[in-house]
Amino acid sequence: MRINPESVTIDERWRPKEFHKIRQEAIRQGFISEEQAAELADIVHRQNIGAYKKASYHASIAKKYLWDNHQPKLARPAFARSDACLP
Repeated sequence: MRINPESVTIDERWRPKEFHKIRQEAIRQGFISEEQAAELADIVHRQNIGAYKKASYHASIAKKYLWDNHQPKLARPAFARSDACLP
């Protein structure tokens, strides 16, 4: 598997509160309105920028170091790089 910043999908946990609020409301209602869908699409579009992708990339690398190889010394700098990428 190859990972690079250009092809990383942003983890749902990185989405803003408004995204989660709309999603939870749609789940509770059992459907999503056109307005909610448009708002979610706008949030995703605004957030689909290089800084978030790069941060997600470094966080993914750090997780790999921790979970697959248990190398915390390598994971820490990768997590730090992910934080440094965000605006």
